[in-house]
Parts: sequence; structure tokens; C-alpha cells
Amino acid sequence: MWAAAGVVALGFLIALEIAARNYHLPGPIAHQAREAIFVPASGPLL
Repeated sequence: MWAAAGVVALGFLIALEIAARNYHLPGPIAHQAREAIFVPASGPLL
């Protein structure tokens, strides 16, 4: 059951990423990856 919930959540994130790319915006996966690699845009308070 947890595996099915994980697959559904991953599918939802991929759908959001595709929708964001259609509007020329970074999606949730790209945004999280960028903040994990580089300094967050909100500054060093995080």
C-alpha cells in the first residue's frame, strides 16, 4: 500500500513538473534540486 502511495505521489510531482515547464517556470523537482545543490534563494536563514 505504501508503494502505491509513493508511485501516486511521484506521478503527481512529475505532472506538476511538466505543467510548470509549459509555463516556463521551474517545477517542484527542479526547485528542490537547485536548493539542495546551491544556496537557497531565501538566504542563509534556512
